[in-house]
Amino acid sequence: MSNAFPTEQPYSLESAQALISLAQEKRYSDTLGAILAAEQAFTAAQDLNDTPLLLDSLKQLSVCSSLVNDYAKAIAYAELLLREAQLTNSLERQADAHTLIGIAHHDMGNLDAALEQFQQALSLHEATGSAVNMAPVLYNIGNIYAFKGWFETALAWHLRCLELKPVLPRTLVIQLLNGLGCDYHGLGNYADALRCLIESEQLAEADCAKVLQGAALGNLVSVYLDYGDVASALPLSVKALSLAEELKNDRQIAAKKLQLGTIYAAMGDSAAAIAQFLDALTTAERIGAMFLQTDSLTKLGDIYAQLGDADRAKQHFLQARQLAKEFGYHFLEGQATLALAKFFMRQNHFDDALDMLRSGIEISQQCGAKALEQEYHAALALTYKSLGDFSKSARHAKLSERLNQQTAVNDNARKLLIEFEAQRFLKKHAHHNTADFETALQLARKAIEQKHLRLTPRQPPSLSPAVLSLPKDTVLVKTFGEFVVTINGRTLSKDDWQRKKARDIFKILLINHRNAVTTDELIELLWNGNLEKNVEQVIKNSASFIRKALEPGLLPRERSQFLRTEGKAYVLDLGDEDSIDFLRFKKLIRQAATDRAQRTALYEQAVSLYIGDFLREDLYADWATLERESLKDSYLNALVALADAASKAGNDDAAIARAKQLLDADRTHDKGYEILLKTLCKRGDLPEARRIYAQCQDAFKKELDSPPPPYLQRLFPKLT
Repeated sequence: MSNAFPTEQPYSLESAQALISLAQEKRYSDTLGAILAAEQAFTAAQDLNDTPLLLDSLKQLSVCSSLVNDYAKAIAYAELLLREAQLTNSLERQADAHTLIGIAHHDMGNLDAALEQFQQALSLHEATGSAVNMAPVLYNIGNIYAFKGWFETALAWHLRCLELKPVLPRTLVIQLLNGLGCDYHGLGNYADALRCLIESEQLAEADCAKVLQGAALGNLVSVYLDYGDVASALPLSVKALSLAEELKNDRQIAAKKLQLGTIYAAMGDSAAAIAQFLDALTTAERIGAMFLQTDSLTKLGDIYAQLGDADRAKQHFLQARQLAKEFGYHFLEGQATLALAKFFMRQNHFDDALDMLRSGIEISQQCGAKALEQEYHAALALTYKSLGDFSKSARHAKLSERLNQQTAVNDNARKLLIEFEAQRFLKKHAHHNTADFETALQLARKAIEQKHLRLTPRQPPSLSPAVLSLPKDTVLVKTFGEFVVTINGRTLSKDDWQRKKARDIFKILLINHRNAVTTDELIELLWNGNLEKNVEQVIKNSASFIRKALEPGLLPRERSQFLRTEGKAYVLDLGDEDSIDFLRFKKLIRQAATDRAQRTALYEQAVSLYIGDFLREDLYADWATLERESLKDSYLNALVALADAASKAGNDDAAIARAKQLLDADRTHDKGYEILLKTLCKRGDLPEARRIYAQCQDAFKKELDSPPPPYLQRLFPKLT
């Protein structure tokens, strides 16, 4: 907060006017400081009995109150401004008051009430003929339609405002560019969206307008997520959240946590995503931000659905859809309806899904949201296929592909992203004025260009008449303990596989997920390399049985979503590896090895997945042994790390619990005994320690025919 406030009392007119100027200057970079300046100006106006000054101070107080999410105060100040303006018959100030009341209602989610206020303000400004004063109202009306999801209408209002650009204040230009970027993004026009958003962010950063910079960064994150570039989205999202937290702007904090949660979800970290979504929902409920509440509920529903919590997922989707309908958020209603339809598809309730999709696609078309409409067509294609209506399925698949082509990130958009990232690199390292820096900049630009060549945008690959490429079904695989495969809620029985060899081959392909396994390798693993009669035909038949088990509705010669043939090799690809427990486990273990800050949390997630040995029903199958032992070693190492961490933190109960888990998994795990015995001795529980040590001696004698390791005997001489 600035300290440059005039402090003389009684105030002079000049010092009071300086406070108004300071509040206006600081409101987007130091909102709390701006409020203090405006409050002092309000006091001065009362002391000086100066009506114009009073009206100016009330306007600034209302603007700043909305920026810190105190909507009750914002409306109260604006209503006082309206009364004072009516007494003085100032049409301009009356219009300002209606605009400010509209902004507060907009931020609370009361879109229709906000629109009514903005229209009253517009009528008053049209009466005065002031283009400068009319522009903010045009901008705000455009925002209302953008929040409703009517992007074409929003764009028309924002373009009308843009016509007045030569007379607009710079802050409004920054806001308008951001609004235009949102409109173009909603319509699937990535190139124009990026031009507007990048310019908005750069102007805001130059002016230290932190609120506006955070808004532009947040919208750029949305583009990156559509583009599939999670790595670039993450630092931008963190920066936007940092700006919001610096300004203590709860509404922006909640919005940025929603985006950060979306990024974590894309990275496969469901726990971190849920934490961010719950924080956003709690904040949105506290400040009454209905738009953010609705979005939070939908995103939480998506995560719960992925984790198999059907009841909570459905509850969140229904709540989100109801709120969206109630407050007129048509785009969010379309998103929530699509999420609910996908939920019904996972449950194999395709008739219910179809009802949702038919109503939701109309909403997406009304909004002009091509990306959302494309998702509806893709879901309809899959639903009709599941219901056996292949002609409708093909028609919707073609419409989905057509919209993919219209909304694809084109070369112009790609060039804009490359230039934006290069400029950010330049700003970050601008102090390095050396030849080495010039070389580094060239290499950085080349690396950025190569990254964008590798990236795959949100859209799936093109469809050809011969191949119907549809969204993959949801597959969940459990390998720890009992072996279970579930597809869209349908759990496969042993009979579904038809032959044990088919089930075995599926498991081998699963161990090598997304990697080719040759026929020769299968023969070596399952028949010890012996070329028995018709063994290759058995493998071909088994592949056919696997396809039928996974996709019972698959037509003859129709390509499988999951199992493909590459020459004399087979590749199994079940989609999201987080839905396969042992692959999710391995991913968490890898992350824990490199992320020291989150290591304990990652290990806890990993060990929670390990509910039994890998493919326990194939205990004596050589082809499963190596993977089983590797996974168990990782599990034991994770438990050791958790036990050590608990012990260092002084959490003896947790250390004992983890040590006992170690010994349950391996009765001769000396590190488990060491941690358990040390903790018991530390507590002074020598009787229990002696009992455990006797158990240790017995286990080593029975399983290894040896005494416990000498170092244990040296550590605990009183127990021997």
